[in-house]
Amino acid sequence: MTTLPLLLAASLMLQGAEKPFACDAGNFRIMMPGVPRERTFKAPSPVGPIETHIYLAEQDGASWAAAYIDHPDQGANTDPDKVLERTVANAVEKTKGTLVSKEDIRIDGFPGMEIVMTVPPRVQGGPPTTHRSRFYLVRTRFYHVTLSGRADQVRTKAGDAFFESFALIEKPASAESLMIQGAEKPFACDAGNFKIAMPGVPTEQTIKAPSAIGPLEIHIYMVNQDGTAWGTVYVDYPEKLADVDPDEVLEGAVADAVGNLRGALVLSKKDIQLDGFPGKEFEATVPAQGGGNLTYRGRIYLVKTRLHQLTVIGPADRVKTKAGDAYLASFALIKKPTP
Repeated sequence: MTTLPLLLAASLMLQGAEKPFACDAGNFRIMMPGVPRERTFKAPSPVGPIETHIYLAEQDGASWAAAYIDHPDQGANTDPDKVLERTVANAVEKTKGTLVSKEDIRIDGFPGMEIVMTVPPRVQGGPPTTHRSRFYLVRTRFYHVTLSGRADQVRTKAGDAFFESFALIEKPASAESLMIQGAEKPFACDAGNFKIAMPGVPTEQTIKAPSAIGPLEIHIYMVNQDGTAWGTVYVDYPEKLADVDPDEVLEGAVADAVGNLRGALVLSKKDIQLDGFPGKEFEATVPAQGGGNLTYRGRIYLVKTRLHQLTVIGPADRVKTKAGDAYLASFALIKKPTP
């Protein structure tokens, strides 16, 4: 009895493949069994009203949908993996469903999660509904692609084709690609005498901070991208500190860098050098807002009386990567002082 509708769904999906539904405002396209209906609604949230855009097609009792939501930028303290985990937990709780499977996925370098769950029947004695969903977090835009219906409608080639067809129209640059661009044209700071490959144009901030040796001027250059913070800092110390043991200064700098973040814990530390000048490389964990931990990688160099600090903080799968390695390795002095 179900063969004809399934064949029809597959046929409609093939037609969708020839001319997929494209949503320019949401920057995605997807194959659907027919022209979807559009619905937009606003819902309250802790960060203010959030607008949800849903595109829905129905065929033989099954629902095929794609939705997107734009969230305010939460900065580097938001762990994308935790956002996805909370979303899955909320979906299961809201539908009173039973989670059958869950796996991490990606789209164009951005994180996602696929789940399958069963939901109790709406009518007593009826069959349960199977929900198959993919969630993606592309910077501050959240995508939800879902197919719900009978198990023999959801777990099919047509269902597979539906999910695999979802694609971004314009590919936002991932950290890896942006880092390649940054390497081709690194950010140069003449005042700080350094250059470095960054995944974007950094914001600049200068602050004065009290210290045991008097006020210090701290120069900060920062890029926040996909829940990860990429930063470089330099500080000029008074000339009278030139005779202080460099290792003592560097140990104190690492302790301060980690100690300024509540709950941070150093995992590893080693000596490094830059053009003959001493440095320290370290890795730490930092508690993330909403639970879990972020990874904190850093390098600190003491070039005469100038201290340079490089920082990348974010989820481990974005920090402990080739992009993270390339960022730290790209730092260089423009003019080489004599050690």
